[in-house]
Amino acid sequence: YNKAIALKANEAYPKEQITKINKLIADAKAAGELESEYKSLIANADKQFGTKNYSSAKLDYNKAIALKANEAYPKEQITKIDKILAYKKSSLEKQAKYDKIITNANNLFAQKNYNSAKAKYQDALAIKPKESYPKNKILEIQKIQSGTTIVENTKTNDKAEFEKVDFKDKAAATRYLSDLAKKYPAGKTVENHDLKNKKIKRIIINKNDVATEYRVVTHSWGGIYYFKNGVNISKNIFYQETK
Repeated sequence: YNKAIALKANEAYPKEQITKINKLIADAKAAGELESEYKSLIANADKQFGTKNYSSAKLDYNKAIALKANEAYPKEQITKIDKILAYKKSSLEKQAKYDKIITNANNLFAQKNYNSAKAKYQDALAIKPKESYPKNKILEIQKIQSGTTIVENTKTNDKAEFEKVDFKDKAAATRYLSDLAKKYPAGKTVENHDLKNKKIKRIIINKNDVATEYRVVTHSWGGIYYFKNGVNISKNIFYQETK
């Protein structure tokens, strides 16, 4: 077209064609730059999405939509983000509600208001049914209310503190049992202690503020012995008095 213009400078047609060509080249360049910017935004948005930086990802997906409004992908990603953020908000609200109820239940439990505490633990389970903590606390309350408290295994590598009492010393034994009556709740408390070369099942029965201590001592070599307030007793007496 330029060669044609050189021959006939006054002809309009080749000039018009050159103008069209220039516009097509400019449009192609602009389209290439737009595509490059779009891809860059999508790549960055995908990276942010992958690292769960959802706010930044959503911002870049929206910028990509502003460049290419007909593209479905960034719109689909924004829909996913909105669902994720809505779920996160709901989960946080649920957790906050659960934590508040558990705190309330624990306070009631500490005050020995067991019926109200149990109701609160049940409310917590209604929010998060798979949580083990409120289930365990409800079982603990049921055991307390039935007169038996179960204490988790206490692991020690040496002699337990309660083994130091000398039951032959009547004054020391009296003080020891008096302290048990103050320390342990009314009813029956069962403890399991894993010591270095033996296991001790310890049962404290607190009745009318009078404590009686029973022990089953199982040695690593196989010997099993039964005691009541430090005095050796038979297996039958042990189970009759502690059942």
